[in-house]
Amino acid sequence: MNDSESSTKARQTHDDFDFSDSDVTIQSSDGILFKLHRRNLEFGTGAFPPAEVFQTEGEITQLTEKADILAVMFQFVYPRRHPDLEDLVFELVIQVAEAVEKYEVFAAMNTCRLRLRHFITKHAAEVMGHFVRHNYSSMVDECVPHIARSPLIDVLELLPPECVLPWLLYQDAWKSVFKLARKYIKAKPMDGEGLCHHPMTICNRCRLILNVYVNELEETSSLPALHAALDGLTPVYPGDCLCKTCATRGCKYLPRIMELCRKGVQSIPPFSEFLKSGYQYRIPEMRANDYIN
Repeated sequence: MNDSESSTKARQTHDDFDFSDSDVTIQSSDGILFKLHRRNLEFGTGAFPPAEVFQTEGEITQLTEKADILAVMFQFVYPRRHPDLEDLVFELVIQVAEAVEKYEVFAAMNTCRLRLRHFITKHAAEVMGHFVRHNYSSMVDECVPHIARSPLIDVLELLPPECVLPWLLYQDAWKSVFKLARKYIKAKPMDGEGLCHHPMTICNRCRLILNVYVNELEETSSLPALHAALDGLTPVYPGDCLCKTCATRGCKYLPRIMELCRKGVQSIPPFSEFLKSGYQYRIPEMRANDYIN
């Protein structure tokens, strides 16, 4: 027995993939052997094995994935009941999903996509990155509501490079909504005699409070919470913070600002649009009656 054969014997072979009549031996990045059948790999995948991988009969082929990833993936290339991945943690599922896309294990792709959808709530950015990398645009927008209002850096750290610029442009679209609201407030003439809203003026106190309100909307950390605020389902601010005019008759500008923001949010296209080559988002302009109402 030569040194090469001795070394091969000493390596551990995966219990589920140790076929005595195998004609292909694959080694994971952590040193586990998989003794498989070339025929199953050829018929069960679209890009595996590439012609250059298996040049010599009996030669061990090194792959970059770890054994736990390959063990799941290879279950899909044999005529047996395929796993549903429901007992796997997210970190393993997404690595398996990347592997089956890399080697075009078609039987596993849909299972991985469906399973990843269950992790969107807690891992939206990572799942969205996977969907973007592999052109599942219809599923990208399912992830966005969970991270649309998340801190920019937290999201960018988890997105693939091709998502960075589209995400920045998408966030600029969000900023434009609140910028428009501030522009509306700023356009109101200043009232210096305490007659707020008469006929279309605004006092310093109301101007300050309304700007604070817009700032709080912009900093809202979740999309459902933002919608709730704009729909009047959550408190805006205490009545005693308002000027005397608003405290008696109600602030006439607040509902208009809420409606302006609500329409702005509704006008933002899905993130998948920003991923399209050459897409440009046009920031809404204020109309003349927005200034005077």
